[in-house]
Amino acid sequence: MSKLGVLMLGILVTAVPPAMGQDPPTTIPDVSFDGPTFIAVRVRDIDSAASWYQTVLGLQQVKRMEVEGGAYSIRLLSANGLTVELIAEQGLEPPTRRQLGLFKVGVFVTDIQGFHRRLHELGVEQDTQVFVDEALRVRSFVFRDLEGNRIQAFQRCGERCE
Repeated sequence: MSKLGVLMLGILVTAVPPAMGQDPPTTIPDVSFDGPTFIAVRVRDIDSAASWYQTVLGLQQVKRMEVEGGAYSIRLLSANGLTVELIAEQGLEPPTRRQLGLFKVGVFVTDIQGFHRRLHELGVEQDTQVFVDEALRVRSFVFRDLEGNRIQAFQRCGERCE
């Protein structure tokens, strides 16, 4: 396993909410995440990305690491059941084309309309409206982070999706 693989495994094992005695997570209006979710994102500018995830998703930084003489920078952000690991590699070349692999990730929220409204107020690129998928029994929309990654927000429906 590569050094980065071992490092990421170690972070995943320690990716837990802030310990007792630390400041409580910041909450964002009308939104809480439904269930534990972990996402790792490779970014160019880790400070800008951390700021975006803190502002848009209400996350708090719970861990910061500089690895191998600055070859990697890692920020672990977490709150309300969502943990995001940001990784920046020194000298990272911008991709010339989108690579095959994961196309988007999803998070479940308890108030999809409130979350959609909040992202709109922040000017985050997103679908213009929430749509309903009766087959999956969810309401949903897609938004993008600073790197253009697609994140799909879902809310489970009750008896009927309306």
